[in-house]
This record gives sequence, C-alpha cells and structure tokens, in this order.
Amino acid sequence: MVKGGVMTFVKYAIFIFNVMFVVGGMVLVAEGIIIYQKKGLIIFADAEKVHSQPMPIIAMCLGSCIAVMAVLGCCGAWRETPWKLLLYGLLLFALCVCQITAMVMVQIHRKESAQILKAGMWKSLQQQKWDQLKVWNTMQTEWECCGVEGPKDYEDKKMKVPGSCCKPTVECNVSEAFNKGCYKKLLDFLNKKLTVFGGLGGLIAVTELTGAVFTFCLVRAVWRERRETRRQRAAQRQPPNQPQI
Repeated sequence: MVKGGVMTFVKYAIFIFNVMFVVGGMVLVAEGIIIYQKKGLIIFADAEKVHSQPMPIIAMCLGSCIAVMAVLGCCGAWRETPWKLLLYGLLLFALCVCQITAMVMVQIHRKESAQILKAGMWKSLQQQKWDQLKVWNTMQTEWECCGVEGPKDYEDKKMKVPGSCCKPTVECNVSEAFNKGCYKKLLDFLNKKLTVFGGLGGLIAVTELTGAVFTFCLVRAVWRERRETRRQRAAQRQPPNQPQI
C-alpha cells in the first residue's frame, strides 16, 4: 500500500481521471453513432469514391478503447500492480499522441473534405439512384432544405422539384420550395460535430497526458516501496551478530 499524502492523492486522482475517461469515451461513442446514422454523409462521400463509413466507426472504437483502458487503470491503481499501471500509462500516452495527430490532420484536410462533400452531393443529385433519392428526401424533409445550393439546382438540371423540398400543404415547385441548400445544412451539422469532437478530444488528450504522468509517478512509488519492503524483510531474516569471546 502506497504511503504518503502526495502518492495517496495521485492514486485517487487516477480514479477521477478514469471516471472522466469513461464519460468522454461514451460521448465519443454516442457522437459516432449519430454521425453513422446520417447516411447522407456516407453516400455523398462514396459518390466521390471516398470511403467515409470508417470515420464514425473509428470514433466509436476509440471511445470504447478509452472506456476499457479506464477499467485497466482503475484495477492497476486499486491493486497497485506495477505492470498494469505501466501498461496503462504507456497506452494512455500513445493514445494521447494518436488523438492529437488525428485532430491536426482533420483540421488540415477540413477544407478539402468540404469540397469532396459538395462534389459528392452534386454527383448524387445527378445520378438519382434509389438509395440516394431516399437519403435526399429524408434530409430535405428534416432540415427543410432543397438541392445542393437551393431549389434552382433541380431547375438547372431540368429535373422536377421533389415533394420533400416543400411543405406537405403546397404544390411543390421552385417558388414554393425551401430556399436553403442542403450542402450548407449538412456542412453546419458536420462543423458542429467536429467542434464537439475537437473540444472533447483536446480535453481528453490533456487529461490523458496528466493521467499518464501521474501513473508513472505511482509506478515509481510502488516499486520504491516494494524495494524498501524487501530490504527490510531481508534485514530481519539475517541472524544477529554473535558476541565475540
């Protein structure tokens, strides 16, 4: 059992960090599920031959890994098992580096991704495939938008404005259709989610780095205490010096 006020504080701080990891991991899983359910993002990206389906899956897997690692950290801190704590600290540090790298890459390719999304929406609108039409109708009804940039997109492509572009009580045409395009709506949705991911990811990364430092400190304290305990036991087993005659 680690003794000392500082190390006791470190031990319980690791528990608090792990609770935060579990909460943060579950939020990542929830956000990944929300994005995964927005089939439009996947279909529009696939129209440009960009496989976007793994992105929300990666978020869900990352959140699950964080939660599992938190359990490992709790067990290691409670039992003061050096190898568990060391493994936990190394994994925590590696995960922190990966998260920071991922956030930087997302920001670097943010503008390029928006352009790919827009090009995919244009191609999807022109193709008029059944599964894509279903996504368009759902998106236009829920978000009250029409086309990529507006209802004139259908007119320019010599296509009939679908009923999902208008309120159910009116006959749908360009003048009665929702005037906002779906690209702006979808981009705003993604930007909000990226802001959540970025803020949450940054908070988790800082917490992970602090948790890793605290974990290494606890490992060092446990090893030092165990060496001292072995030294004391060895000294007790030694026979007392015989008095000289």
